[in-house]
Amino acid sequence: MESLFTYIWQSALVLTVLFVPFQLLLRKERFFALNRAILLSILVVSLILPLSCHSLPECFSFLQYQGRAMSDTLYLDLGKAEVGEVMIVANHDVYHVTSAWLSSHWKQMLLAIWVIGTVVFMAWQSMGIRLLSTILNDKTNVRERLPEGSTLLLTSASIPSFSWMHSIVVSVDDYAENGDTILAHERAHIAHRHSLDHLLLLLVQCVQWWNPFLWLLADSLIEVHEYQADMAVLEQGINATQYQLLLIRKAAGPAGIAMVNGFKRNKLKHRIIMMNKTFSLRGAKCRYLALLPMILIAFACTSKVETLEEPSLTNNETLQEDPNLTNATQVTLLVNSAGHIMMVAPGFDAVVVSIEELPEKLGKMDIVNAVVTIKADKDTPMPVITDIKDSLRKLFLNRINYQLYEDSDGK
Repeated sequence: MESLFTYIWQSALVLTVLFVPFQLLLRKERFFALNRAILLSILVVSLILPLSCHSLPECFSFLQYQGRAMSDTLYLDLGKAEVGEVMIVANHDVYHVTSAWLSSHWKQMLLAIWVIGTVVFMAWQSMGIRLLSTILNDKTNVRERLPEGSTLLLTSASIPSFSWMHSIVVSVDDYAENGDTILAHERAHIAHRHSLDHLLLLLVQCVQWWNPFLWLLADSLIEVHEYQADMAVLEQGINATQYQLLLIRKAAGPAGIAMVNGFKRNKLKHRIIMMNKTFSLRGAKCRYLALLPMILIAFACTSKVETLEEPSLTNNETLQEDPNLTNATQVTLLVNSAGHIMMVAPGFDAVVVSIEELPEKLGKMDIVNAVVTIKADKDTPMPVITDIKDSLRKLFLNRINYQLYEDSDGK
């Protein structure tokens, strides 16, 4: 379950990181085949990259952190503790602190929501698939085999013309009025195999139905499909003005099936502008190069976390190195993954404190010398440890020695 949760959010993160620069810089470019390839690559990479096993490059090493824990661990739950609360701790070392119930179950709650949403989404899509199957298998349709191998289905129903895989569905009225133009448009969809794009998009939507950037990507991909089909129609010699007027007339008709390649699509203004737009090579290459650093960021976002090697000394080595700390009091800060801190020192009651209160609480203790050891849960983010250190630096440095927990074997 933990792996599934990690895969879902990393997949969404990769898609978002790669798609945002495309949406901002490249969406209006007329390199339709390249834009389609980029969008499909983003979908594929978002599915595959989180499954890969790779490490962060050295330049990202500051992001890496993994805590260590010993065997024979005493588990304490600080989740329900309040700042300032005194807690009783047994007279033995405490090496690990567990998360609170909410901290340990919030992933399961989110996964439950995701499962419910996925089931609802798939049920909604199944309705469209059932409608599509009914139309394609309707025995009242007039079937005609076209020269390129696709099948033309003439239906008496008042539905917008569309294509799916190798089938083209056109109403009898539309075929009588504008058959050649509509067929040219739908043949272009079939030639470019746009239906396969819809299947890939549907697969990613089952995983990331909650990601708004995925729906924006789907909208951009459908736009590119229509741009390609429109240009194919114009390349066959059909008058651009008449074709654009036909699109405007058909826009007022009934809505079609969401998953198919439909002749009637929204955003006709964008399609008409793109038909009349000239190619702009100047500056386009630089804009496409902007995707390269995004690929590195996506790669880093899905990297596995490795141990951060920080120089630290054992307590014995520290005491021998600094004579002022020969009689030092060992103060232990127990930190869990939620950032809760328990301060433990011999002769004092264990107390839960906030990061900001650490200097004040330590200052009130009658301690001449102190060695502060930070013992963190394995899931504790490195920024939390950094914040604790920054807070402790408010004290005199000759009284504090910063350490990260290290087991007796030095592993």
